[in-house]
Amino acid sequence: MKIQQFSGLRFSVALALLLMAHCYSGHCQGLLSVVHTTDPAVIAASTPAPLYRDPVYDGVADPVLVWNPVKRSWWMYYTQRRAKIDVPGVEWCHGTEIGIAESKDQGMTWNYIGTAPLTHPDPGYSFWAPDIIRDDGGLFHMFVSYVPGAANTHRDWGGERHILHYTSKDLWNWKFEKRVPLSSDYCIDPTLVKKPDGHWRMWYKDEGHGSRTLAVESTDLKEWKVVEDPGVSKLYGEGPKTFRFKGHYWLIKDPNSGLDVYRSENLEEWVYQGKILDKPGTRNSDGTIGKHADVVVCGDRAYIIYFTHPYTENAPERNGVSPSSNRHTALQAAELEVIDGRLVCDRDKPFRIMLSPPMESKPVPDKVMNDIFREVKTPYKYGVVLTGENGDPVDCPGVFRHNGKWYMTYICMNKIGYETHLAESDDLLHWKKAGKILSFRDSTWDAFQAAGYIALQDPTWKGSYSLIQYDKKYWLSYLGGALKGYETDPLSVGIAWTSDPSKPGEWIRLDAPVLTKDQPDCRYWEKLTQYKSNVLYDKSETIGWPFIMYYNGKTESGYERIGMAVSNDMRNWIRYGKDPVIDNGSGISGDPHIVKIGDVWVMFYFGAFWKPKAFDTFACSYDLVNWTKWQGENLVEPSVSWDEEFAHKPWVVCNNGVVYHFYCAVGKQGRVIGLATSKDMRN
Repeated sequence: MKIQQFSGLRFSVALALLLMAHCYSGHCQGLLSVVHTTDPAVIAASTPAPLYRDPVYDGVADPVLVWNPVKRSWWMYYTQRRAKIDVPGVEWCHGTEIGIAESKDQGMTWNYIGTAPLTHPDPGYSFWAPDIIRDDGGLFHMFVSYVPGAANTHRDWGGERHILHYTSKDLWNWKFEKRVPLSSDYCIDPTLVKKPDGHWRMWYKDEGHGSRTLAVESTDLKEWKVVEDPGVSKLYGEGPKTFRFKGHYWLIKDPNSGLDVYRSENLEEWVYQGKILDKPGTRNSDGTIGKHADVVVCGDRAYIIYFTHPYTENAPERNGVSPSSNRHTALQAAELEVIDGRLVCDRDKPFRIMLSPPMESKPVPDKVMNDIFREVKTPYKYGVVLTGENGDPVDCPGVFRHNGKWYMTYICMNKIGYETHLAESDDLLHWKKAGKILSFRDSTWDAFQAAGYIALQDPTWKGSYSLIQYDKKYWLSYLGGALKGYETDPLSVGIAWTSDPSKPGEWIRLDAPVLTKDQPDCRYWEKLTQYKSNVLYDKSETIGWPFIMYYNGKTESGYERIGMAVSNDMRNWIRYGKDPVIDNGSGISGDPHIVKIGDVWVMFYFGAFWKPKAFDTFACSYDLVNWTKWQGENLVEPSVSWDEEFAHKPWVVCNNGVVYHFYCAVGKQGRVIGLATSKDMRN
């Protein structure tokens, strides 16, 4: 059965029930991987359950996920238990390799690529439960549990266990470094984290000392010293995992009754917080407790990837052999949240996993911010460059170059709603109206609001300012709505395209909006409406996606903030993160326009009412997610008769050494398009 497309809530529910029934028949993994949809509501809540099953032995366990910067994909390493092998006792948990799976779609689907080629000192061996970290020089370090001896010598859980250290430059070719000297010869399940002082701390399970969680510390990942009291050793548990999320350090471990959770402010003193994943879930293959897990933190979201025994672990043995129902395991994913200072996990809550490349929040230094301000400032008010017909208000300029000529998209409010128009210019100063490109329609979701904003522009400062084609098309995003009036809520984001952006005439619109307030991934700060958007084509996929949309959303209070959405194809969009990337505490922060100056991304945007009137300012980023806001003087603010009320909604280009800052001006001439420049262009 292969399902290409489906939409609509009723059909989605029916399909989910069909999938569940099919999964319980034992054919789930292949089926889930071929379901495709263009319905954003379904996409937002479609993380597969199970997330992954090992195609060789069907015994995936003890996962750890790591970003592979060479392949630009996520790799998952795991214990490849031999669940399909009928052998006595727990022999099937021995003779194991470290399996590897890869995801190229932010963790939604995983493909098996083999086992890690790890050298080993014994002819018989088992590898279990790796942890992988990357040092400041870019070298990867694997610390992995190792059990010497052939599998048939391990029909119970006895025998020595050690933690071995390997290094790699590419995550495939691993060099053996050493056995880590620890507190006994029965140590497994390492987890590592880098402390604020730069030292590395490793927690592990010591079965030679009551299966307590102990720790060692190192400055170079080579020499280790004992941590006398790691603060989490009182309760039994295996598979510890340490991470930082929402301003706290967390450690989870597996006592075979769900996962115990500890919280710390300093990695020294830990407070027990209770359990997660201790109650059965309702998703396919998720009806038992969660076991040995990894956690991946991506900005303001965190995902836990854990394994389950979907059927049972306690069916009686036959002739000393555990039945396959005991041995089969599956990986699941769920989202972690911090509520009232506690780490919680609703394993049944629908979500869309979005693994983004790891990035360190790096504020842009004051010197760089000041240099950017000097580069982009436009102290000279040139004047009004475009007005509406019969005094109708115009708004939201978007300026680009095509075939040697300058063009501007702008929106016009003609007492009914927004339509989008096109103008052209030879010099960026004098503009001639060309005609409409998005008009009113009958009986559609965007019938009386269609405010367009050019997309996929070359973001390079002093660059071409041309529009980049994708799928042999030129694109724009637009604000759309079905109700008449001035920005009558609710408003949503639509997408349209054309083969020639320089000619007036209707752009072809996608049938449905791509972002709405009714989608399940709609965030708290955009629950009423979505406003102006700017779509960037990031071919380097800095955060793992080629298309990034910045837009401002509004709640019922009128408070507006700027957040992100991402896409692989310009048609299906997924919200990125839970929090806005620009938030000034009140009023409006909106209408972003993104350019790149050197290695710094610059977001021009407008502010209103958190300081007087409305004005244009900017923020800077190295990674497109973490933004440093400019705190100095405004780029443009009310100062002359034609912008005495508002000077806002920027679009900024630099051509032949002159910075042109187009904006919506509101003053004695009504709502018009104004221009400020870095040099006096009035003479």
